Amino acid sequence: MLIRKRRVVPFRGRGPIYNWLRAHHDLVAAKLASGEASWPSLCGEMVRHGIPGARGNPPTPRAAAKVWQRVCRDVSEAAKPAQPPRLLPSRLPKNWQPEVVQQSTPARPAPASASPPAAPAPPPLPLPPLTPLVTTRSYGPKHIPDEELDLSLAPETYENEQGEIVPMPLEARQRFARMKMQLQAETEERFRFGGW
Repeated sequence: MLIRKRRVVPFRGRGPIYNWLRAHHDLVAAKLASGEASWPSLCGEMVRHGIPGARGNPPTPRAAAKVWQRVCRDVSEAAKPAQPPRLLPSRLPKNWQPEVVQQSTPARPAPASASPPAAPAPPPLPLPPLTPLVTTRSYGPKHIPDEELDLSLAPETYENEQGEIVPMPLEARQRFARMKMQLQAETEERFRFGGW
């Protein structure tokens, strides 16, 4: 099998095997389809034409077949029609305005029967006032009055930054007891409704 030597156009970022296969694409595709050529014979033709493989060694059939897949993909993409470039708003003339489209109303023929005009539609019914939608779920009481707080849930003393044990102020004990009671109420509510 002899392939006539052709001028090989180098493609940017592609190797010599790719360039040779791309230059002879139609002939190689026809010979592969008819069974006249095999990858070892094509690699022999590449050597005859002076096409080096990786690191200057002769091309291998496996490498050539892999490059052939890429060549076929690129040729099929190049054959697709190019899409027109997108017109960006920044590239439009300053005085450009979109076309105004008039909506046409088709003329309606008069009804054939002489029926009386339809009764006017009744006025819409008034809607009830909207209630605000509550999106947060709250479990347990939102606020527990000071009289109902169980201060036994809050510690009487705490360790300050200097490591001293000091009594906890009443306001702090009340906040602690309130949080503890709310947490207990939330837990009971979750269990009541089958929560975790």
